[in-house]
Amino acid sequence: GTEQALSLVQRAYRCLEVGDISGLMALMDIELDYFEPGPPSQIPWAGHFKGLEGFAQWMAVSQEHLERTRIEPEDYVADGNRVVVFGRLSATVKKTGRPLESQLAMAFTVEDGRLRTVRVYQDTASLLAAIS
Repeated sequence: GTEQALSLVQRAYRCLEVGDISGLMALMDIELDYFEPGPPSQIPWAGHFKGLEGFAQWMAVSQEHLERTRIEPEDYVADGNRVVVFGRLSATVKKTGRPLESQLAMAFTVEDGRLRTVRVYQDTASLLAAIS
């Protein structure tokens, strides 16, 4: 139900905060479907990533380009098996040393006690400006 979905997503953010990537991946469905918007030719970690391997690939690519990445959840909205998190992303772009700041929303669906889908919604224009 709603409480279970919410607590799962909150656990995922705690894992992310302390850098526990294996703990984070343990919360994911083997068929995870992760999507981040933007042109992959310009935002290398944008696109569709499938399964745990896809997520590992997404992590590797984003870490190649960004450092000191923090996602701070500010608000959670949960209904049934869907949870939307409104928050703030901050990071440093490795190539330019420039700070990256972005408001974002992340929508999750939970199935059988695991994260099944993740959709990221953010201002890709300001992201492009920061990384290019």
